[in-house]
Amino acid sequence: MIRETTYTGARKNLAALMDQMETDHLLRSPKNAERLQEAIARADAGEGESMTIAQLRAQFGLSGE
Repeated sequence: MIRETTYTGARKNLAALMDQMETDHLLRSPKNAERLQEAIARADAGEGESMTIAQLRAQFGLSGE
C-alpha cells in the first residue's frame, strides 16, 4: 500500500522513528533502563530543576558547537 505524504510530513515521520530508535537503544541496557525510569518518576513527582539546553551547556562548561 502506497501512502502519499508531503516532505514535511515525511520529515516528521522520520524524526518520530529516530526518537523511538534512540529510546529503544537507551532501554536496551537494564541498568540504563532503571536509571531512566527513576529519572522519569522524579520528574513526574515534580522533583528536580528545569533547565534549557543553554543552561545545561553552561553548567557543564560545554560550548554551543
